[in-house]
Amino acid sequence: MYELESSRKWILTGTPIVNRLDDLYSLAKFLELDPWSNFSYWKTFVTLPFEDKKVSQALDVIKSILEPIFLRRTKSQKKDGKPLVELPSKEVVIEEIKFNDDEEKLYQWFKDRAYHSFAEGMKSGQLLRRYTQILTHILRLRQVCCHVDLIGGAHEMDDEVIDNEEDEDMRKFLQSMKATHVKYTNDTEVKQTMYKLYDKIQEENECSICTQIPIAYHEMTVTPCGHTFCLSCILEHLDFQSELSKEKLCPNCRAPISKYQLFRIRKQNTSGKMIRFHTKEESEDRDFQLYLYDPNRSSSKIQALIRHLKNLHSQVPNSKAVVFSQFSSYLDIIETELKLASDDFIVFKFDGRLNMNDRSKLLESFNKPLTNGKIAILLLSLRAGGVGLNLTTASRAFMMDPWWSPSVEDQAIDRIHRIGQNETVKVVRFIMENSIETKMLKIQDLKKQIGEAVAAEEEERRQRRIEEIQILFEE
Repeated sequence: MYELESSRKWILTGTPIVNRLDDLYSLAKFLELDPWSNFSYWKTFVTLPFEDKKVSQALDVIKSILEPIFLRRTKSQKKDGKPLVELPSKEVVIEEIKFNDDEEKLYQWFKDRAYHSFAEGMKSGQLLRRYTQILTHILRLRQVCCHVDLIGGAHEMDDEVIDNEEDEDMRKFLQSMKATHVKYTNDTEVKQTMYKLYDKIQEENECSICTQIPIAYHEMTVTPCGHTFCLSCILEHLDFQSELSKEKLCPNCRAPISKYQLFRIRKQNTSGKMIRFHTKEESEDRDFQLYLYDPNRSSSKIQALIRHLKNLHSQVPNSKAVVFSQFSSYLDIIETELKLASDDFIVFKFDGRLNMNDRSKLLESFNKPLTNGKIAILLLSLRAGGVGLNLTTASRAFMMDPWWSPSVEDQAIDRIHRIGQNETVKVVRFIMENSIETKMLKIQDLKKQIGEAVAAEEEERRQRRIEEIQILFEE
């Protein structure tokens, strides 16, 4: 590319510096910007001073190079008092969410071990040597903030990072948590209970808590004693009894129940992945199917997301929203939960596992106008969807988990808030209260203040990360 001959050369880029100051050299070489296109010259006046910690000197040289050739345009710039680009407003809010009981216990368990590892590293002066291990602890804390099912799955580290003894401790703790809940002893008991419930479910069911008739399919929940309720109503009832330290009883017959004994109902033609028990007793002409409710499938964050999406559907039908996360397995869980939550949600998932052809077809389908009163929801991995996409048909964005770099999140939001957008863009960033995620926001603010484009060499970047880790473990 450097050998291309032309009387004029232009470079259009949104990221002239990606990781290192030397990234600019390749641009200078392409532009044939003498003498800076000569690497020995560049190295003498830019690279070496920067490596010798003479940052201001190196940056002054860079500024003198760029000033006569650099045209920068941003959405915030104005001409004659008016923005260069007329865009609707953008509203970004941070919504802090409280852990539920199980999430709180699991988070505290991992937090204690993470803080112990950090303290040992600081005490011995070997924090850098524990760097990878501490990052693994941090990853697990972030995963608990999203969904407990992310722990122990594809994101598990190997024995070099977390030893077998600690892995075994984690497994025992998870098993002890599950053992504290009243639930079925085996699959046979689940099937037997389910057989009995099929005959008790009627066409018209009333929730005796909120008195809704009939209960919507996606809300209908059946207790092992055969009474039907809205899922949100029965869970609120059980949580309230738990807060009062009372025995959890069915509101109708006072039989002991727990959320681990509840059944959900799905229509036979509803798509989505879930655990089901196929039985001979299931009638072919029955238009619904029972399956065991899993309380851990829907985390506190997912419940908050569903609440926002239901409000969006009721207030602005035919609208579109984008849900961002950096964990593909988390998007898988969200996809399943959204499909179960409402028949009015049309769910699309876009991540790095799609090939280019499938990506184009998916985006084409998502961008088609809606006329059926439903809402379209695009689940997008932060890395796959951060750049190169135009999603202006959507006007709502939900950030399910924070990233270290604020610019990565900003780029993702800019897929929606850009030329072609006609609606006010509303963004909700979900953050777990009093968690590592609130500390990550502090790191994001720090990076915005000092700038993160001009990164140092590898060792200095590691040292900067250690400083960030210290922020994460501040009490």
